[in-house]
Amino acid sequence: MDIPADLNEFPFEQVPFDIIGFDKKGKPILLIEIKATHKPKERAREWLIAHTQSYMKTEKEDVPFAMLIDDDDMEVFQLERKNNEPIITFKTATALSYYEPEYGKKPIYYNYFVILLEAWLDDLAYRWKSEKPPLLEEVTAIGLLEYLHNGTTKSGERLSGETVY
Repeated sequence: MDIPADLNEFPFEQVPFDIIGFDKKGKPILLIEIKATHKPKERAREWLIAHTQSYMKTEKEDVPFAMLIDDDDMEVFQLERKNNEPIITFKTATALSYYEPEYGKKPIYYNYFVILLEAWLDDLAYRWKSEKPPLLEEVTAIGLLEYLHNGTTKSGERLSGETVY
């Protein structure tokens, strides 16, 4: 989807987040947007912040974290902060290549990219694949792990065949 010029006029309620993370009580704690690499990051950040603000206003939910992810980087935002800068940035390959050893060597299509992201988040929440999932210390240090622990994820609807890179 192209990012519209005027975000104030955009009907965000009609666009699902790519992934929403929920804590063990079912409260949303993480809003995730996946973007194509060719889109300018600053504009994608503006989109993410506007979309999260719209979601929190519409749903009357305070959500502590958001992530903007492309094939290179995973930017984590703490939504209570007043700026649009990430609190930390991870290399996407660091997290996902553990679940797909060919990551970065072959095309990854959108649906599979979502599956890989959810596998990583679920591994952080439940340690289903590893006692020490990728980026465990970093996710713990920013306070996100305590929210993810024993939680779940839900992905939005999207057309198949859309490549992430």
